Amino acid sequence: MEGISQELIADFMSEALELVQSMENSLLSLEKDGENAGAVAEIFRAVHTIKGGAGTIGFSEIKEFAHRLEDLLDKVRKSEIAVSPDLISLLLRAKDVIEGMLDARRNGDVYPDELSRDVYAQILSYLQLKREIIPQEKGRESSSADTSLAYLTSYERSLILEFLHQNFAVYELFYVFNENYEMKDVSAFQIYALVGDFAQIIRMEPSLEILEKEFRPHFRLVVMTDKDETFIREKTFMRDLVTDLVVRRLSQNDIEKVESDVMAGHKTPVISSPSSPSSSDKPQKPGTTAEPSESLKTSSTLRVESSRIDELLNLVGELVINKALLHETSQLIMKGYNGMRLVLKPFLSGLQKLTLDENTSHNEELNQRLREYFQDLENALEQYQDILQRFNQISSALQENVTGLRMVPIQQVFSRFPRLVRDQAQRLGKEITLEIEGVETEIDKGMVDDLFDPLIHILRNSIDHGIESPSERVAKEKPKQGKILIRAYHEGEHVYIEISDDGRGIDVEKIKQKAIEKGLISASTAENLSSKEALALIFLPGFSTAEQVTELSGRGVGMDVVKKKIEQLGGSVSIFTAKDKGTRIQVKLPLTLAIIQGLHVVVSGFSYILPIVSIDETLILQKGDMVDIEGEPHLNVRGEFVPLLFLRKFFYHESQEREGSVYCILAKQGEKHYGLVVDEIVGEQDVVIKPFNNRLIKSPGIAAGTIIGNGNIGYIVDLGGLIQAYPTIVKKNGVTNGYSQ
Repeated sequence: MEGISQELIADFMSEALELVQSMENSLLSLEKDGENAGAVAEIFRAVHTIKGGAGTIGFSEIKEFAHRLEDLLDKVRKSEIAVSPDLISLLLRAKDVIEGMLDARRNGDVYPDELSRDVYAQILSYLQLKREIIPQEKGRESSSADTSLAYLTSYERSLILEFLHQNFAVYELFYVFNENYEMKDVSAFQIYALVGDFAQIIRMEPSLEILEKEFRPHFRLVVMTDKDETFIREKTFMRDLVTDLVVRRLSQNDIEKVESDVMAGHKTPVISSPSSPSSSDKPQKPGTTAEPSESLKTSSTLRVESSRIDELLNLVGELVINKALLHETSQLIMKGYNGMRLVLKPFLSGLQKLTLDENTSHNEELNQRLREYFQDLENALEQYQDILQRFNQISSALQENVTGLRMVPIQQVFSRFPRLVRDQAQRLGKEITLEIEGVETEIDKGMVDDLFDPLIHILRNSIDHGIESPSERVAKEKPKQGKILIRAYHEGEHVYIEISDDGRGIDVEKIKQKAIEKGLISASTAENLSSKEALALIFLPGFSTAEQVTELSGRGVGMDVVKKKIEQLGGSVSIFTAKDKGTRIQVKLPLTLAIIQGLHVVVSGFSYILPIVSIDETLILQKGDMVDIEGEPHLNVRGEFVPLLFLRKFFYHESQEREGSVYCILAKQGEKHYGLVVDEIVGEQDVVIKPFNNRLIKSPGIAAGTIIGNGNIGYIVDLGGLIQAYPTIVKKNGVTNGYSQ
């Protein structure tokens, strides 16, 4: 807005988004305890602050909506309106509207009036006021078939990209319904059913929940299908029902543009705390004391632009690179010095003199001076080693502190889960309590957005598949109310996130049967699978045990995408289950995405970095150590036959010509070990991750690049990608797998 500084707008957005999350937490607390005056006070205070800030920067639609919501909350705190389940549901929907308005403004748009009309009308109904129109920004124009894809979540975008990579067609379908049609109220449901017969529905707007309550003339679907536009039109353009249909085929560029726009919209400050409310904004019921929660108290935090933190981190990265170079130089100097000492040992000890001049007295003088020079060199090297040690200590401390700037409490991810569990449990008729532990556990801020959707999917699985209905639980002599526990903690160089439930558990035999039915494995293969191997089938693309498709699950897309997303973050997923006892899903992640510890190895003369977190041990491999199993080389490691992957063969299509021994790195991916065969092991070092431009460089098995100690480029290995692509590349290039014979 003209005349308003971008810094002021950014400050408002940062504070307001924190306040709406505080609203949700307080509303869920109020739902449990309708007499919680402190929760009412916090909700009122949050809305009041948002209203004032929106008015200051000219966001009129937010100001007006918040103003009416504030009126409603004022009646609640004065006990003129009683707290009820319906009221809580309305207030939660109002919170969603405010959050949607903020997101729209952050993306340079204004929230659509039709999406807030219903909530606004209900607020006015509580206030017993006549219907009003929410003021919108003057001059705002919108077309029926808006081409923006900003409404898609990051999870939905990842699904679309995955489908596009598999050469499936993805369409955005925009229907305009006939408002004069006798059965217009079921128009969207008819179209939804028709489309569902031939396509997988990724996103729909409005949601079924909204459509059940009122007719909407516009209906948008994003779908994956193997059908073309002609088929879609012939199948779904019902003339009595539909007056217009826009079909748009989506491309990778469409999704990448949305992601770049979203990233551009996230350049607001992320380290902040809300201002403390004034004493006049602390309402309370008679006889009660309402203390503000920690989330609304002031603290001495500093607001810092993300770009500045990233730049500082880049400089620390250069420091780490130069530290490695300095260390390598130090080793070369010491190697030369020790070699000279060895050669000149008799001379330096005084047992032998060097013949430097025919003049005896002059020769004595030269010998003495030479010994003094060596002593000076030795003293200088000792001082150099001391300085290098202090430099290492300082740079490590600086690296740790700057990396810490990227760390945020995992509460930023967990904060939306209570609302999700509440809403989905109500929708499915289940009774579920949610417990959260370890919200103070810190993760890299770069993981926050990417981590949210995979965890949401795991949590939805627990709600939908894991926790039984109240009647089923009673029949099993379980408490009527199910329990889900979300726990986060640090251990070593990793962050662990666990989502566990006390539900029905996973039926391993049912897993096998479903995999056979879907053609994912044969019956003979299923018979030989262990329980752990059978559970791993859950991660296969297209796998689902749902008996019917619901809004939550059953469309055959889920845990495979979750696994892929977690592995892209350098992590892994494990499942533990017991029938009728429950299921625990553990996500293991590195502490940071910026600097990692790696093992520097050499393959065909080039440098590669293997993340230390995946490595168990290193071995020396002789030709005779290999065991042939079904035509593939394996290594017997204490009774476990580990498949061998030859990196020279994978990256350069060369057989292993080297005589004698080579090095084998025993690495773990998921629950399975692999032996990575390399030419040489240089040693461990901290490496700074330098992402490649995927449009220019896209090689299976390579995650990113780095600069190693000697200044050359090193390639950071993507272990999961390497394992997945290895068999294909082996067969494609026809290179003998292993040593050449």
